[in-house]
Amino acid sequence: MAYKRRPLASSLEMGIFRAFATCGPGGVPPPGVHRFGRFFPGQGAAGPSEEDKMALYEHVLIARPEISPQQVDALVEDITKTIKDLGGHVGKTEYWGLRNLTYRIRKNRKGHYALLNLDCPPAAVHELERRLKINEDVMRFKTIRVEELDEEPSPILARRDREERRRARREGREDGDLGGDFEGGEE
Repeated sequence: MAYKRRPLASSLEMGIFRAFATCGPGGVPPPGVHRFGRFFPGQGAAGPSEEDKMALYEHVLIARPEISPQQVDALVEDITKTIKDLGGHVGKTEYWGLRNLTYRIRKNRKGHYALLNLDCPPAAVHELERRLKINEDVMRFKTIRVEELDEEPSPILARRDREERRRARREGREDGDLGGDFEGGEE
């Protein structure tokens, strides 16, 4: 019968060892240190700096198609007010319009889309998402943390602008302007 060697310490034992190693006399960790050696912002601890508290987010929401674009603007203004009250800042806001959904959400095939660039603490995003879950005009929302905010128009708005310019050029040609400076006639 072969003798099986036991590891020096199991992960549980290592956790207990770390707990005792980081604790001071009496088994109480120093302020700002978790009993397993991890940092947490508590009393007496130097918490994260001011710039670490603020984060950058892109927030997209889809509102019910039954509401008007003015009501969507009011909803976006309410979101902006909420973020400002909680110590954040809303950069650009874009209304993408009434668009088709990829799949049905609550028996709806369309929805009003809006994009917001947020510069706020995580607690403000948490409160915003809590309020949007309660709001029955909002069907879906998504908040994504980003490294930097893009201040130029989103690809959706850029495509819409490009299509409008093409349509305007096409309509301009149909009005009799065939392009070119040829005036025809005899010399």
